[in-house]
Amino acid sequence: MFVSSIEEDDTAWMNIGGRDVKLSLVSVQGRIGKDGVDTRSTERYATGDITVVGRYIVTKVCAPEDENCESTSYSVTFVVTKGRQSQTVKAVGSCGC
Repeated sequence: MFVSSIEEDDTAWMNIGGRDVKLSLVSVQGRIGKDGVDTRSTERYATGDITVVGRYIVTKVCAPEDENCESTSYSVTFVVTKGRQSQTVKAVGSCGC
């Protein structure tokens, strides 16, 4: 589970090793705002000896004329590093209402 909010102060939460860990945003490459299918962005979060890199690919956007659609869908690959251990997790998610 990974949760972040554009309304909060550059933090995210991820369940790592069975516990919820608060992460701080370190860097962003590319960015949400000019989203179209296949748009890519990367976000790096960290706390202590834990680093999480999320590589996002937009998979679905709302049609401009669809007033009821308020979300963007993503495919994401997370690389989680804790000390010398690393694990890759593939996920899907969305942003919006």
